[in-house]
Amino acid sequence: MAHAVETMAYFGEMPWHKLGTALSENDSLSVEKTIVAAGLNWEVKKVPLFTKEGVEVPNVFGHQRSTDGKMLGLGTKRYNILQNMEAFNWFQPMLDIGGINFNAAGSLNEGRTIWILAKLRGSLTVVGDDSIDKYILLSHSHDGTAAIDAMETGVRVVCANTLAMARKANKTFKSIRHTKSMHMSLAAARDAMVQANAKFEEYVQLYRQLASVKPTVKQVKDYFLAFMNKEGEETAELATKSQNRLDRLFNLFEAGKGQTMTGVKDTMWAAYNAVTEFLSHEAGRNDENRYSNLWFKEDGNRALELALSA
Repeated sequence: MAHAVETMAYFGEMPWHKLGTALSENDSLSVEKTIVAAGLNWEVKKVPLFTKEGVEVPNVFGHQRSTDGKMLGLGTKRYNILQNMEAFNWFQPMLDIGGINFNAAGSLNEGRTIWILAKLRGSLTVVGDDSIDKYILLSHSHDGTAAIDAMETGVRVVCANTLAMARKANKTFKSIRHTKSMHMSLAAARDAMVQANAKFEEYVQLYRQLASVKPTVKQVKDYFLAFMNKEGEETAELATKSQNRLDRLFNLFEAGKGQTMTGVKDTMWAAYNAVTEFLSHEAGRNDENRYSNLWFKEDGNRALELALSA
């Protein structure tokens, strides 16, 4: 199976089909060492495009990688490229105060998408021994198809489930266009991210709210069906694939990782984590696809929003 990961570096447990270069703890505190280990120490330049007759195409440029000449995408004259080193340097003030270390970074889809994941110091407890690690994710594309996204994300320690921090309600989430003002906007986003611990505390309060709710079996089923876009459908009418997914979600609700912990068992927090475990470890074609869906699409956000409204 082809992997979407082109190059990658990581600190700690090896992720994603055993791909990538391991970082030492010291390396994970260095922009220079992490960007080299991640295979991202290259630049992208705008190059003119020509028709096969030799006529230059106006106002459209190719985005060409410096190391191998690969064409990564297209952009207009007004499109500003965020170089990989600039993306890494965005984290430098947080490194300087000892607030983070690089956890992972890499290139997806042959260099078209770049992402950097940094771990904040400390963790937060939801209930009992159930805790959340805190991360900041910066991602952008070199092919002209995606904005620069800066966001917080959490990971449940006991099972490595990725937890969404809903974009609609998250004032520190930023989606920044590749324009002349992008560096100013990125600086403002970083200033907001410095206060990320307070934002995580707000979300842990929401998780604790879910842990305080003991839903009925019907409420859990209705939540799972709503997440599956099968709201209101009778179980007997579900197609085999949907029935299997519903059965798997109930299995994860009852016996997934960390689900029998005191304060977690049989709560709405357990129901939400059945969905996040499914999304983090089972949904999609492969690991890269799962993380792409969780970070760059809306599955994780929907799971949380539906749980809070159940």
